[in-house]
Amino acid sequence: MQSLFWISEVMKAKELPSYNQAATHLGISRSGISKHVCGKANTLHDEQCIKVAEILGLEPMVVIADQQAQSAKNDEMRKFWENVAKKSSGINGAQRRNRTADTRIFNPL
Repeated sequence: MQSLFWISEVMKAKELPSYNQAATHLGISRSGISKHVCGKANTLHDEQCIKVAEILGLEPMVVIADQQAQSAKNDEMRKFWENVAKKSSGINGAQRRNRTADTRIFNPL
């Protein structure tokens, strides 16, 4: 998922009315958040991924691996990181669908 998805999920979870407030929670500068909103930046740094995971109650490696897959240079690396995210989530497909429906937080796996 692109970084803006994760930022938006933090906004929902924290009931934040603006991207600037989300930026403050995630340690992103105003210019940095603008790049994510405009699509000039598509991934979060690992430290930001950890903060996202903490806020959303996810295993940090799920978010980190998702962002690594997003920035992968080839299919082999993308598949590797997707597999890491799947293993890190520790839940099967049916549980994942139920959790998504219950929490309204999308799990990309």
